Amino acid sequence: MLKGKKILIVTSVNLSANPRSLKEIRSLIDAGSDVTVIKFTFNNWSNENELQLEEELRTVRWIKISATRHPYFPWVTSAIASKLSGLLLKFFRSADRLKAYSLDRRSYLLHKAMSRLEPNYDFIIAHNPGTLWAVSNYATTHNIPYAVDIEDYHAGEQGHVIDETQHTLVNSALRKASYISAASPLILQRVINDIVTDKPAFVVNNVFPVSMQPVFQDLGIDNGAPLKMIWFSQHLGMDRGIQDAIEAMNGISEFPVTLTLIGNATDDVKAGLQKLLINAKHAIHYKLPCGEKELFETVSQHHIGLALEPAFSINNDIALSNKILTYLLAGNAIAASDTQAQSLFMNTYPDVGFLYSKGNGAELARQLRLLYADQRSLQSMRLAAYQLAAAKLNWEQEQKVFLQYLAKSINN
Repeated sequence: MLKGKKILIVTSVNLSANPRSLKEIRSLIDAGSDVTVIKFTFNNWSNENELQLEEELRTVRWIKISATRHPYFPWVTSAIASKLSGLLLKFFRSADRLKAYSLDRRSYLLHKAMSRLEPNYDFIIAHNPGTLWAVSNYATTHNIPYAVDIEDYHAGEQGHVIDETQHTLVNSALRKASYISAASPLILQRVINDIVTDKPAFVVNNVFPVSMQPVFQDLGIDNGAPLKMIWFSQHLGMDRGIQDAIEAMNGISEFPVTLTLIGNATDDVKAGLQKLLINAKHAIHYKLPCGEKELFETVSQHHIGLALEPAFSINNDIALSNKILTYLLAGNAIAASDTQAQSLFMNTYPDVGFLYSKGNGAELARQLRLLYADQRSLQSMRLAAYQLAAAKLNWEQEQKVFLQYLAKSINN
C-alpha cells in the first residue's frame, strides 16, 4: 500500500541524533516508498556516521542544510530572523511563524529550503519541534497530508512550568496533522489532553531492529572481577542523574565497580564527575559517542544498564529514554530511577531489572550488592531483557503500527 508513494521526512538534526527518523526511513524503503529526507549537517562526531548511513541508504534523496557558519550568509540571516522574531512576538503574540523562528533558527532555514521544493509528495512526516511550523505551513499551502512524531514533551523540557510559546506552536501543528505518534504512553496522553483531539494517535516505542542485536555476553563475575555498569547519551552533564551511580559506588566496599559513560563531555564535566568518586576501589571510563552497531556491542559487554533520569522537568519525568530500550537489546539488567515513565515500564516488565528512588544512591548501592551476591538473579534479568527485545520490543514488530497508520492516512 506504500509502494511508490513519495514520502518526505523532515528533521531539524541529523539521523545520528534522530534514530526514530532513521528507523522510519529504513521501513519505508523496505515498503517500496520513494523517500526524500531533509536533514542538517554538523561538523562534529556524527560526520562519519552520517556518511555511512547515506552510503547504506542509497535510494534516498538527501536535502542537506548546514547547521554551521559555513556558508556564512544563511547562518547569519537565520540568526537575525530568530532575534527579530523574538522582538516582534511582543506585538504579534499569535504568529506561529515568529514563534518558530524565535525558538529555533533552523525553522527559518527549513522554511527557505522547503519553499523551493516541488509539491509532489504524498505525505510528510515531521520530527523535532524546529520542523513543525515549516512542515505545517508547506503541507497546508500545497494540500499535502502530514504527521508529527513526538519524541519529547517539548513544552515541558525546561522544568516543571509549561513554556507557553512552545506549547501553542506545537499544538497548532498537531491539530492539523493526519496522525500523531509519540515515543511513550505518558507523552501521548499529555499531548492528547492538550489538544483534545480525536485524530489517530499512537505510541511507537523507540526500539531497535532485532537484526542489530549483538550476541549475548555471558559475563560471569569470577575472582573478585568488577560489576560493570554503563550509561550513554549524546552529551554528559551534571544534571543527568549520574551522581546517583557515583554515590552508590562510593558506598560499596565489598567488590569493585566500573562505570562506563558514553557521550560528549567537557573537561569541566569530566573533572566534576571524577571529583565525586572518592572510593579508589572503583573506576569511571569515558567514551565518545559512536554509531549504533558499535554502541550495541559496547553496551552488551556490561552487566547493568543505568537509566538514571532525575525528573528535572515534566518531559524528563514522562519520557521513556532510548537507554532502556538499548539495554534490552544488548542484554543488560536495567537499573532505573522511579520517574513516571520508567516506573510504568519497569512495572510492566519487572523481570528485566529494578527501580530505585531517584536521587537515592544508597538504595541503588543496596540493589547492586544484592545482584553481585546473587549472580543467578543478575543473569536472569539480563536474559529476560535480551529475550524481551528479541521477541517483542524490537523495530520489526513496532514498525507494523507505524506503517499501518501511515498507509491509512495516505489512502483515505
